[in-house]
Amino acid sequence: MVHWQPDYKKLFDTLKLYGGKRAPGLVVNGPVFRLSGRVNPSGDVTILGSSVANNVETTRPDPDGPYALVFGSGGSTLGRHRFHVGDPDTTFRDDWRPRSLFNVAAALPEGTGWIELRRSGTVLARLEPSVHAPEVRLDYPNGGEVFDPSETVTVRWTSSDADGGTLTHDLYYSPDGGGPGAGGRRHRRE
Repeated sequence: MVHWQPDYKKLFDTLKLYGGKRAPGLVVNGPVFRLSGRVNPSGDVTILGSSVANNVETTRPDPDGPYALVFGSGGSTLGRHRFHVGDPDTTFRDDWRPRSLFNVAAALPEGTGWIELRRSGTVLARLEPSVHAPEVRLDYPNGGEVFDPSETVTVRWTSSDADGGTLTHDLYYSPDGGGPGAGGRRHRRE
């Protein structure tokens, strides 16, 4: 007999790279900024993706972590979320060099005009919002549908960006209507 759910859960927990810490975070009632990337052996950072979502789990802050997401506006700092990047992963290599992956999520303070990724105070990357927010329209399902647990559901949406940026999509879904307990699930589509 195959016990796929526990096996999936174990695999999910193993691959869930929240700064090397696997302790559960806090579900924030509001916008959460997520940043994922890798730290190369030279110390350079490659940003793999960023997104903003509402009412999702944050990464538990690590007060001793050398890395930080710093949120600001103009010359003021609005917030800081420290985290630790895990040990280099020798499973995935670029040119046979190991790299450390990270995926961190933190509450996005109201009025944020820029976000910096820092290591021990040094700015590794700075992100600023584009002039126009991307637009997304959920075509199907768009409310009230009920599906059988074994049913395959095709989700359709359209999106655009007036600034011409490349869009990636994180699709969050919940098996319990967004209630506490089961938590959300995520699927990425380029």
